[in-house]
Amino acid sequence: MTATPTATSEQSADQDAGLLAFEAFDTLYRALTGHDGACRWQHRLFTDLEAGRFPTDVELATGIGKTSIIALWVLALGRALARQSTAVPRRLAYVVDRRVVVDEASEFAEGVRKRLELAAEDEGHALHEIATTLKDAGCTSSVVEVSTLRGQRALDTRWRDDPTRPAIIVGTVDMIGSRLLFSAYGRVGPWGRALEAGLTGQDCLLVLDEAHLCAPFATTLTAIERRVGTLAPFAVVRMGATMEPVRDLLRRTPGLPEEPTTRRVFQLLDVDTVIDGHTWPKETDDEKVSKRLNAKKKIEVEALDPDKGVGAQLAAWAIAKSKADPGAVIGIVVNTVPEVRKCAAALRAGGVPDGQVVTLTGSMRGYDRDTVVESDKYARFKSQRDRTVVFDAPIFLVATSCVEVGADIDCDHLGVEACAADSLIQRLGRVNRLGLSIREVTVRVVGNEDANGPAGKVFERLQALVADGKELLGSPGTFPACLQDGLSDEEKRGLFDVRVPPPALTNAVLDDLAMTSEHPNAGARPDVGRWLHGSVEDSSLYVELAWRAELDRVTKPDDAERIVAAFPIGARETARCPLYEAVELLKAVRGRAVEDDALGARFLLITRYGETKPFRLRELPTDDDSKLRAALHDATVVLPTSAGGYDGQFVNPATTQPVSDIAEQAQPTSRAQRRRLWIDSGKVTTASANDGEPQQIESDTDAEDLLSEVRGVADKLLGGGWRLVESAGSGTRGVVVARKDGRALEDAEHDDGSLGFQKDVLLTQHLGDARTRATELCRRLSLPTVLRDTVIEAAGQHDLGKDRPWWQRAVGRIEKPAVAKSDRSRFDYQINRGYRHELGSVADLGDGKVSLPDVVDRELCLHLVAAHHGHARPGFPGEAIGLVATDGARRVLSETPVRFAKLQAQYGWWSLAWLEALVKAADVLASRDEEESP
Repeated sequence: MTATPTATSEQSADQDAGLLAFEAFDTLYRALTGHDGACRWQHRLFTDLEAGRFPTDVELATGIGKTSIIALWVLALGRALARQSTAVPRRLAYVVDRRVVVDEASEFAEGVRKRLELAAEDEGHALHEIATTLKDAGCTSSVVEVSTLRGQRALDTRWRDDPTRPAIIVGTVDMIGSRLLFSAYGRVGPWGRALEAGLTGQDCLLVLDEAHLCAPFATTLTAIERRVGTLAPFAVVRMGATMEPVRDLLRRTPGLPEEPTTRRVFQLLDVDTVIDGHTWPKETDDEKVSKRLNAKKKIEVEALDPDKGVGAQLAAWAIAKSKADPGAVIGIVVNTVPEVRKCAAALRAGGVPDGQVVTLTGSMRGYDRDTVVESDKYARFKSQRDRTVVFDAPIFLVATSCVEVGADIDCDHLGVEACAADSLIQRLGRVNRLGLSIREVTVRVVGNEDANGPAGKVFERLQALVADGKELLGSPGTFPACLQDGLSDEEKRGLFDVRVPPPALTNAVLDDLAMTSEHPNAGARPDVGRWLHGSVEDSSLYVELAWRAELDRVTKPDDAERIVAAFPIGARETARCPLYEAVELLKAVRGRAVEDDALGARFLLITRYGETKPFRLRELPTDDDSKLRAALHDATVVLPTSAGGYDGQFVNPATTQPVSDIAEQAQPTSRAQRRRLWIDSGKVTTASANDGEPQQIESDTDAEDLLSEVRGVADKLLGGGWRLVESAGSGTRGVVVARKDGRALEDAEHDDGSLGFQKDVLLTQHLGDARTRATELCRRLSLPTVLRDTVIEAAGQHDLGKDRPWWQRAVGRIEKPAVAKSDRSRFDYQINRGYRHELGSVADLGDGKVSLPDVVDRELCLHLVAAHHGHARPGFPGEAIGLVATDGARRVLSETPVRFAKLQAQYGWWSLAWLEALVKAADVLASRDEEESP
């Protein structure tokens, strides 16, 4: 069949080939996304995904709607599960290399999830069958989990709770890439690092959006996908408007393993095409696609006036454009945060009111940025806005490259600072994005042909084209082709951000990365940033900053550490700035502290590699900047709010105004919630006006009695269900941290995870519950018999080592029978003295106190038990042996690293971690059931 099939013949052909007809697919797609219809290319890509034919590259112009691959995967997985196929992975990791844009992809995924939840309850819904199939696939109650992983956002851990639950994980290269490489950024400990590596490296489809902007990571993924193992499916799809930078870097990267198959490149079809025995119609004629490919946007070129600066120059252009086109939506994208600040200031100096200026950068506190993106002002930039609404006044968005990738904004006009061609392509996708504008859309590029690197070469090329009398159009159908016409391959390469290849990802490097428990000091581990960004961008050259009001109250360094540890810093409450700017900020803070005795007496905390060090502000080193750089490298800094340095939008050393404390508003939902109670002259209050009336305690209460004094009034302020966990100060001036009842899962690698239950849980009950959960997980995943029985047995025996008198006393248990979980709120580490109960469990199994069935892989079972709290990768510290050092315990200490190395060589890095994840998940699911039971 060579002619374009009619609707009737196409449907018949689809049925004969076992394919879903376009009309049926379109119905499902509309119901799942809320969009007004599917494109033909989306139908073809869905068909590939459903069959397990994953393209290596999806090369589509910006603005075409590549984010829809999330919905296509959902439909493909639902149909695959219905026929009991394992061809489609249960998790989708969607990677976007801009932290701001992660939220928009998450918003799309959340819309998909909500529609599936509704469909599961409505038998007449078009998606009901798919929704119920997805819901039945997992052990937990949702249909599909959606979790977001980016810096400065709450780290959502729901995706990792149930390995059988279909899940969409949206995140940045740093957040997802570090997880894949056993290094999980974002305050994740040894238990979580191996768990998350296993779940992203097995049964997972990893989609790298705009891969040409993160070619080093795309290259690293090529090395990973050829080594990942085969216990569960894993595939990588790279998407981008132009994939040549990725292909070029692949050609230049040494040490890549031989590629087993040819690359499958997915592109729009310009003619009817036969693929896999089916005729697919021409896709560029699709009305929606055609509008976006031919969206008009005229490019104007203006040389930089060094006396003005690029920010001020673009601001002047934007003001003039707004006067000529009242009510327009005007965007400005510059290359650095300082230029955003200068541009916004120039707009205001030019008479633009604050209410008409929106600033957005990747360095803002996550909470502040979320507030901007959720505002009515920002809604005017959305591509799906109601275009029938006419505004009298213009609005301006000033942003860094954080909006380049996938940001669903659609400006009427756009001013940009000259940049590399790959970034310019993305920026052009933020103006007349959908081809719906009725204006004369313009893009003003300001640059300097003498600038170093690709930005200068791009601007020089644009000037040359204008000088030749060529009209520059920024539509995806004509750009970047017009930029590259007539150039040699070397000249074309010079226009793009030529990345340095990442180091070879050798087996030895992977062995080092997979040893997640060997180094208590994370600084001794390889820096995965080299494999995420090459040597161009090093994430450790940035510093995270937070501001806390308790540091304005405490007078002792130990108090500062204890209070912040009891209420850990949330990702959304941190701002991000380059290392050099953080150095300048702390120098400015110290200068103010020397002049102000009250400020100088206060502390800041610097946390690096899990270790926290307090400094008095006046004692910060300033005689040598290298000392500050060394202290701040790869660190999180917690400052008192009175130190200033942040104005709600920008980190600015000159800002002296107190910074707002947003800890309560910005804390992650994935851990037990915290609140603070403030004490002044005996009056106890909270930061929220919705809480109870202020309460009185004795103002002469000392530090030792403060916690018990406040406990009597806490319920009146907070209501029931809160525990007071830490305090500092006195009844004259102090602070108390309260934690919501419930187990804090972030402490899973420690014994604190056994605390905070509504009632004691007997050890026999917990082991039985974990066995039941493991059986359920393995059944849903259809594991081979030996692996299934081994995982179930490991889950059923994992906590045997808790039946030791010292561990039981550490959780407050003095009588038999032994418990696995306690209602106590504190674990007595002094009694336990470093003992690890999982080592004790392996000793019991190894000594024959508990027999293992013959069908079990004994060595694998012992490792899964040893590793269920994050140790045994490769071994345990010496004190883990316990207060009674038996021969069996000593043998476990020496055999564990050897066993780990042997099993990792046998199963592979990610497959072994995935098997560990099944046992960990069984433990977590059983604990959650027990925590929630009355």
